[in-house]
Amino acid sequence: MNEKHNPLYYMNKIDEYLDNALSENECSDFIKDVQKNPLLNQMLNKERNIRTMIKNQFQKQKVDNNFINSLKNRLYS
Repeated sequence: MNEKHNPLYYMNKIDEYLDNALSENECSDFIKDVQKNPLLNQMLNKERNIRTMIKNQFQKQKVDNNFINSLKNRLYS
């Protein structure tokens, strides 16, 4: 089976694209595939929306500098 007919192939490509893990040529090819394939475009948009929602729901906790310094001291002593 052609790898481009495997749904997992495109899920992996979407992840790599959104994680900026594709080479310049791979990125260009992927964008062309997205432009030609409405279903792939829809999958990409859904994944973007999910990532945005997760990022907005789970904000990073601020860590006190004293805690960081204390931890570093413990690790390096």
